[in-house]
Amino acid sequence: MKTSISQKNTVFVCLNHISQTYGFQLLSYRVCPSLYKKNAAYQIQTQQGTFLVKPYGGNSQQLEAKLKRILSIQNLGYPHMAKLIQQPDGKLYTRYANQIFYVSEWVAGKQLTGHPFDCHLLGEALGKLHRLPTPERRLSCKNTLLKLRKLHAKFIDQNLPYVQSTRSDIQIWFQQHASILKKLSSETFSILDKRSLSNELDFSLSHPTWIHGDVTKPNTIRREADICLIDWEQTKIDWSLLELVKALANTTNFSPTLLISMLNGYEQEHPLNMSQKQIIAALFRLPREAWFVASQHKKIQSTSQSFSILKQSWESRLKAIKILDDWALF
Repeated sequence: MKTSISQKNTVFVCLNHISQTYGFQLLSYRVCPSLYKKNAAYQIQTQQGTFLVKPYGGNSQQLEAKLKRILSIQNLGYPHMAKLIQQPDGKLYTRYANQIFYVSEWVAGKQLTGHPFDCHLLGEALGKLHRLPTPERRLSCKNTLLKLRKLHAKFIDQNLPYVQSTRSDIQIWFQQHASILKKLSSETFSILDKRSLSNELDFSLSHPTWIHGDVTKPNTIRREADICLIDWEQTKIDWSLLELVKALANTTNFSPTLLISMLNGYEQEHPLNMSQKQIIAALFRLPREAWFVASQHKKIQSTSQSFSILKQSWESRLKAIKILDDWALF
């Protein structure tokens, strides 16, 4: 759909107001689309530099809590992030026409490629993040593991039977793969329940770390010298081992070379013992992509795209599980 002159003028007026709030003089802007939104953010060119303006869909209390967490990581000197920009009076966000916006620095670079060194750098960036000090108050992320068990139970008891009852390509695929899907999840929890891993599992769950919360290819920018993670709205203190597992699945296309490169980069900053490796390999077995497709069975459009990715990557995923099993032995 083409943008009319009046729409462009409306956007310019909005961004000009935001720019002035931050002490900038707006020169021009361009729309930055995402996978889900045509106007997910705006790049603004100002006399003071180039910045990203991001609209937020929730309420101000939610955003303020999120931005304070981001600012906490920024204040720890973490180098692999787009810095939040504060207004002259220290405020972290502004409003225009009942919409909330916040501003960060613009990160110049390109998206993650299929080069092993990019994955190595991403592993380093995650390793550094997971080593950052957290608030002194005692925290735990045992509920995170409990949620995984509940997701597995819901898949077995509700979503899988429903998908298998529909007449579609999805039904056929899940009928053909139901046994292996159940087997992989059961193996994960059997491994995690081993007495030999109980001490390390309890320790990792009772010592959560800062996590980004959404490490994906679109949220990873390859700068000239390093990796920068963007879109930190999901950041929190949680289970670092699970974040590493999700990042491996989201960014490597299950390529053995890229998986090992990322793990090597991670261990360069955050060495792992054998028990930690076994926990990571166990968590990697969870067929989370299949869980998601089955849970979205009524949303035809999103299910179609996710199901296509699931089918195309399934054999590579099974091979990747073997790669991590072997990696965890050393």
